[in-house]
Amino acid sequence: MKGSFDVITLSHVLEHVPDPGTTLMQLRELLRGGGHLYIDTPNIDAIGHEVYGRYWQGLDVPRHLSVLSQRALVDLLGKTEMTNISFLTRANVLLEIARKSARMKLGFSPYDEKVNQGLMLPSAWQRRRSRLSPDRAEFSTLVCRKA
Repeated sequence: MKGSFDVITLSHVLEHVPDPGTTLMQLRELLRGGGHLYIDTPNIDAIGHEVYGRYWQGLDVPRHLSVLSQRALVDLLGKTEMTNISFLTRANVLLEIARKSARMKLGFSPYDEKVNQGLMLPSAWQRRRSRLSPDRAEFSTLVCRKA
């Protein structure tokens, strides 16, 4: 099993594991030399977290055990000796996540699409900042390589 994968994808997985550092180290061992690891996970530094605090959908308590910043991800990957860490630009999902977070703040299910009136959504400035500052995006999406 060791060194038998060219690519491993973690799409909204890392936030569900109790020890992301250990998980990343184990995944590194499964990759062949030159293999790639793709990660997509909520970003604790997101504009949505700033606006909605404990109601931000990215926290998804109690299912999300850890929500990391991009800096924390880079630090963890550095400890696993993964290289060529590149953050990818995704479609901006701030308003989609904001609507769900705003519904929760009002006491509704985040998925109750009938509730759209009176939702506090991020300001135009916050939406612009989310687009222009990848480290403030709702999700951290990256690819890295095993040397």
